[in-house]
This record gives sequence, structure tokens and C-alpha cells, in this order.
Amino acid sequence: MMVAAILVVEDEDILHRLFIYNLEKWEYEAVAVKTGAEFREQYKRRTFDAILLDLKLPDADGMDLLVEIKKHNPDIPAVIMTAYGTIELAVEAMKYGAYDFITKPFDWAKLQVTIKNAVERHRLTQRLTRLEQTLGRRKRFQSIVGVNEKMQALYSIIENVAPSNISVMITGESGTGKELVAQAIHRLSGRRDREIVDVNCAAIPAELMESELFGHERGSFTGANQRHIGCCERADKSTLFLDEICEMDISLQAKLLRFLQERYFQRVGGKERVYVDTRILSATNKDPLEVVRQGQFREDLFYRLNVVTIEVPPLRERRDDIPLLAQHFLETVSRENDKPFREISKEAAYLLSCHDWPGNVRELQNAVVQAVALHSGTTLAAEMLPPAMRREITIPADFTVSTLAGPDIRPEPFQDSSTVPSDGGETQIIPLAETEKNEIERALRICLGNTGEVCKNLGISQATLYRKIKEYGLKTAQFKEKK
Repeated sequence: MMVAAILVVEDEDILHRLFIYNLEKWEYEAVAVKTGAEFREQYKRRTFDAILLDLKLPDADGMDLLVEIKKHNPDIPAVIMTAYGTIELAVEAMKYGAYDFITKPFDWAKLQVTIKNAVERHRLTQRLTRLEQTLGRRKRFQSIVGVNEKMQALYSIIENVAPSNISVMITGESGTGKELVAQAIHRLSGRRDREIVDVNCAAIPAELMESELFGHERGSFTGANQRHIGCCERADKSTLFLDEICEMDISLQAKLLRFLQERYFQRVGGKERVYVDTRILSATNKDPLEVVRQGQFREDLFYRLNVVTIEVPPLRERRDDIPLLAQHFLETVSRENDKPFREISKEAAYLLSCHDWPGNVRELQNAVVQAVALHSGTTLAAEMLPPAMRREITIPADFTVSTLAGPDIRPEPFQDSSTVPSDGGETQIIPLAETEKNEIERALRICLGNTGEVCKNLGISQATLYRKIKEYGLKTAQFKEKK
């Protein structure tokens, strides 16, 4: 791999020499200039993997140079440097597209990490661009379904980041499929031969979380009758997926950070250092930066976990995927339940496409599951959809799936002649939680209480399944007895 080239724009002589010394020590190619004019000359002559830019130069304003960088090559990460650091200045720099903002005097170790992350992100972006130019659109990728352009970009990012050991933070609203993204990254990595280990940080009480992560020794606390191997140890040579990471108790975050830095831990009540080789993936449905600003999540831990961010788009931003997803769920649920459904009517597809889906893909799946469970036939018709989605509308004569060509195109309801049947006076709406409980109970019954098979068929992690079983008061033993 070619040595990464870093352009430094700094007018102080001592810092100028220190940058060259440290960058070359860190095995980068260093190009250092002192003025805006020299910067423009170098910037036109060649490309760089990252730029370190001082805000105060003899002949230029660093913020103006940042605007020039982002105008001509927005993918190049620019790190702003200044001795006059303020929150307002940092916010302004980020608004103009800065990758990061650091103040003098420098913490050189932290700067090394910042540059390393910036270079890795830039090279991933470059590979993604090349892939997008050569790959056609795919309807399905691993267990993820979607043809929308945002999903095509998502597939390419996963393919690029999966073979590495880079930490990835997956963001997105609830129900968008963040677990599927984590599973896809693991399956395409060199760790695929070992099962991914997932932990739901919101489902485990804070007082038990340390033991769940790092394990405990026998007798370390009341009820610890034997040694327990934690998730970090089970994920050795594999992938550890920390779901809902922003819900982790702040006191435990320091211990997780130390583990990420040192790559070893001690079981609760133990003295032995346990070294493991694991890749960390994390996910959250919150804005992680906002959680950091609120003081509920450590900033240093955030930057350790967030080397690469993958944002999963909400369903309302990829409406052209709704009919495709609905058809996929229809075929899957019908096959699992020996139902004859094979297609979705044009009217039903239009109604599904009009809905905003606040629960995203999970809500769409529940709607199809409910329709298949309560009705019979070969075609899923509009009147089979949940009552909240049924209303009198006229389908445009030219409506096809291709009508939903982009995230900003939303079919609008009409009050005209030939209409889709309404709910026929039915007023009862079945809560999604009830539908979810019934589906989990049915899956447990079919799989004879085998939670591994249930997770595989429902497409959820074991942590999620256990949380739902506890939430709905289900007992796996009663289904095993019927075997």
C-alpha cells in the first residue's frame, strides 16, 4: 500500500519542523508549507490523504482555505489547528466540513490517532467511489434487502470496511436493521469462522453488565457459584457487537475504554490478565455526539469506537424499497407458515408506500406478518393491511413500483372515484407489541423452544430474543416439553 501523504499548513518554525519529524516517524509522507500561497501551489500539484490546517496564516484565513478544500475535493479530511480554540470556532469549522478540531499545544499521541483515523476514512471513501462506478444496483446484500441508492452505498461501505479490524459505529433509528449490518460486516470479515458475540447494553442491568462483558470468578459475589466467561472472552478471534452502546453505564465505560486500549481485562474478582483479539462493532439509535455533549458518554471512548460510522437510513428515505421489502417478507412468512400468498396487489403496494413507517423495516415486517397470519389467499390485498393504513384513495393510473424512484417522492392520497376499500367499519387496531409477542411465541412453538433456531428464522440476535422473552413473560421450557 502506498504511503499516505499529509499536507501541513503551519507558519511557526518550531511546529513546522516538529510536524515533519513526527509524521515521518509515524511513517507518513510529510509535506509542510507556511503560507496560503504555498498551500494552493501544493494542493493543485498533487493529492493528499489528509490536511492539517492552521487557522492563522500570514497571508490567508484558514477557514477560507477550508472552504476551498471542500469545494474542490470534499472527501479529503481537513484537521483544523489553532491556539485560539473556542467552542464557537470549533462549531464553525465543523459546519464548513472540518474532519476534526485540535488546539495548541498539541497532544501528539492524540494527534497521531486523529491522523490515522482520517487517513483510513479517506482511503475507504476512495475505494467506495471506485466500487460505485463499477457495480450495478443490487436488490439484496447478505441478509439486507434494498435497491435504493443509499442502500447501494451502504453495501459498498460494508464490503470495504469488513476485511479490516477497524472499529465501526452503526447509527440509525430503531427498526432500520443495524444488527443486520453488524452481522454482514462479521460474515465478510476474516473472523467469519467464529460466531459473532452480541451484547444489548440496554437489556442488561448496570450492576450485572461488567460480569456480562468481562466474566467473573467463582465466589466473587453472592450467587457466583462458578466461573463465568464473559462476552469479551467469548469473542476472542471473533467480533463483539455492542448494541445500544449509548445506554452503557458511565462507570463501566472507563473499563471498556481500558480494554480497548490494552486488549486485556480481568474477570470480576480475579487477578489474572486475560488477553483477547476481538473486533468491536457498536450501534446506537441516538445521536452519539449529542450524548457525548450531555456528559452521558465518554468522548475518548466515542472516538475509539467511532473510527468509521455507518448510518442506516430510515425507511421513509428509501420508499422505493418498500414494495421490495414487503414482497420479501410476504414470501418468507408464507413459506414458514405454509400459506399460499405469492404477491402484493397494486393497491396494497401503494398504501404501504404512502405510510411513513416510524418503526421502519421492523414495523413493515410486523404489518406483513399480521396480514398473512389473519388472512388467506394468494394475493395480499389492501383490505388485509392493518386498519391504520387503510383509507380511501385513488391509485394513479401510471403507478408502478418504479414510481417510487427516490426518497423524496411520496405518493399522495386522492379522494376520487375508483377507491381502495376502507376498513369496512372495523375499528380495532392490534398493537405492534401484541403482534410481536404472538410471532415470537409462534416461532418458539415451531422451533420447539430452540432459541438458536428462533433467532435464525426471525432474523434477530439472541440478546434481543432473551429481552423480548423476558418482556412478554414467555417461558421457553413449555415449548420444549412438547417436543
